Amino acid sequence: MEEDVVSLLQIGRLIDVQWTLGVAVSSNTCKNINSPFVAMAVKVQDSSGKVVSKSFELSLMEFQSFSRQMKDIATVLETM
Repeated sequence: MEEDVVSLLQIGRLIDVQWTLGVAVSSNTCKNINSPFVAMAVKVQDSSGKVVSKSFELSLMEFQSFSRQMKDIATVLETM
């Protein structure tokens, strides 16, 4: 069933998610940032089978929102 949905909608398949918590201490423009962030690395297989990797950083609030959205998506997918 999952294969049918993926091919029908021509969407990618999440292969891997890795995250790391870090703290930005300073930058060229600000000497004292002390701001936590989450560095994400995501691998997705597109509808043609090609695996694509994307990396990005999120603030803690953005990561919490992202995490809630992923949980909501998982809940919907479990009911299919």
